[in-house]
Amino acid sequence: MATHISKGALVQRINGLLAQKHEMVRKTKQGKWHNDLGDYYIIDFDHNVVIEKHVDLVKKAKELGVIN
Repeated sequence: MATHISKGALVQRINGLLAQKHEMVRKTKQGKWHNDLGDYYIIDFDHNVVIEKHVDLVKKAKELGVIN
């Protein structure tokens, strides 16, 4: 049986794993960066650079093993 997880909870789960690599999922605010970055993007917070754009939260969570 499928369990529904909110986007906020999914971001928290992903960020829990990414924090080990000093990375973080961020949500893009509407504005000039939205078209370039998509709804969600991943940053390396040590170097303050975007390392992945247009992140699909469900796909990334499955890739990292935080959901089935």
